[in-house]
Parts: sequence; C-alpha cells; structure tokens
Amino acid sequence: MQKIILPTLIVILSGLAFSACNKTDNQAATTKEESPVVAKQEEKNGGSFTGNVKDLMGFNKNQKCTWTALDQGEGVVYVAGDKSRSEFEMAAMEDQLAQQMFSISDEEWVYSWNPVTKQGMKAKIDEMDQGEPGEMEGYNPEDINESDNDYQEMSNQDYEFKCENWRVDQKMFVPPTDVEFTDMNAMVEQMKQGTQNLKQVCNMLTGEDKDECLAGFEE
Repeated sequence: MQKIILPTLIVILSGLAFSACNKTDNQAATTKEESPVVAKQEEKNGGSFTGNVKDLMGFNKNQKCTWTALDQGEGVVYVAGDKSRSEFEMAAMEDQLAQQMFSISDEEWVYSWNPVTKQGMKAKIDEMDQGEPGEMEGYNPEDINESDNDYQEMSNQDYEFKCENWRVDQKMFVPPTDVEFTDMNAMVEQMKQGTQNLKQVCNMLTGEDKDECLAGFEE
C-alpha cells in the first residue's frame, strides 16, 4: 500500500506546503526586512537557482519553474499570487511504473489527481491544519509515517530550479471536471470515527484488561 499512496501524498502535501508558505509570506509582507530567500533570488537575477519548494514560494512572483531530480522524476511548478500548480512526472520505483501527478492549491483548497486514472483527492487546508498530529497514524502508522518522512525529505531537499516569468492563465488553477475527487477531510474523520468505535470494545472490559486495551490505541 505504501508504494501506491506515496506519490499521492507527496503531491498533496506539496500543495499544502505551498499554501502554508503563502500564508506565511502574506503575514510577513508587513515587514521591510530583506529575507535570505529574496537575496538568493536577486543573486540569480530571477533565473536558475538552487533551493527547495519553500524558497520558491518566498519569491512572491508569477513564475514557471522546472526541476529534475535523479531517481525521483521531474516537474514544473506554476506560481501566481496565492495559487500554485504542480505537475510531477514520477520516476519508476522498483515494481511501480512511472506516473504523472498534478496538484493545484490556493489559500483554501488543495486538489491532487492522476490525469490517467482520473482519480484524485481534495482537502480543505484550514481543516487539515486544525487536525492533531498523528490523527491518521492509528489507522495505518507505518504507511503514513514513512510517507511523511519521504515528503519531508523531498520538500526540504534543494533542487536546481530553472525559472521564468509566465503569462498567468487562471484556467490552470481550476480543478478538472472529469476527475473523481475523494474528500481527504471526510476520510480522516471516518478514520477517527472508526477508531472511536473500536475503543468502545475496550469499555466492555474491566480492570487491567481494559487499561491494556485502551493503551493499545495510544502506542
């Protein structure tokens, strides 16, 4: 399962990262202090630069940037104000074929989908931010933890971006109508409800048996 959900989680969480960066940038816009990210951009004259996706969002410019990473794939990111669109070509991994994953995000929603299977996921960012860390871990901790570690490594890793200005096309930030999107917020809620239902079994026990049963959900 982990090999199947990893590419999807990477793209979804990348969209969340872009949105989070946008919120941070908007809050920081009131200060006049020059950030290291802006300085880095000026040194590169807005062209190629080495950095991560968070650096890219810190530029606050309408840009189209491409990148290639050995053994991970290649992608293109379109940035326009508080909106972003990512198109990733995932490299083949072991018995998993190469595949494409697209993602768009703004300050409210993030959509990610596979253009071939026409299946995707959507998430309301504020509701995801309000979730407690590890909410989904009780459902399948090994898959989620390992996938999250891969995402963190990918989002913090430096890449060689090649950027240029682009004429913004708002249609690029509209979710496709021929894709079936699963609501990730509802899915998390269902997982939480499922865990609560399982805990009811513990309440049928007494003494140490009950304590051990409840402790199993906290591990």
